[in-house]
Amino acid sequence: MNSQIELQEYIHSLVEATVGSRTSDITNVLRKTGERYIFVPEALVAAKGYKGDIIALEKSFKYDKAGQIADWNPDFMPEGKGWIHGKDLRIAEKSQSNFYELSPEVASYGRTHIELNDSRLVHHNNWLAAQESIIKSTLELGMLLL
Repeated sequence: MNSQIELQEYIHSLVEATVGSRTSDITNVLRKTGERYIFVPEALVAAKGYKGDIIALEKSFKYDKAGQIADWNPDFMPEGKGWIHGKDLRIAEKSQSNFYELSPEVASYGRTHIELNDSRLVHHNNWLAAQESIIKSTLELGMLLL
């Protein structure tokens, strides 16, 4: 009985270490690119033949008149050297990818980060609006800024 509990604790620690490593990988990759990434809506992920949680370059989306995401181009490549069409974080360590497939745990971390950051930005944008005569700026919500 005791060895089974120890085994479960060991497996749990391995899972936590893997999730932490993947979260660290995506954080480092996104900071290295200097680009903005957002989650691809589930309907577009499926429509383009992919599965799971994907973040993609903000520039790879087309928006409707209401400002909502209308389409995603998974083949979009920014100008410049070093960009690859891919989704594997192991490849991304050597280059920058136009989108990334995330594990459910890392996607959950990203969504939680966006939610917390957005709530902070709402207050910050309200403060900026109150300072309207001094500062004419707002910060966008929904970005994965790590």
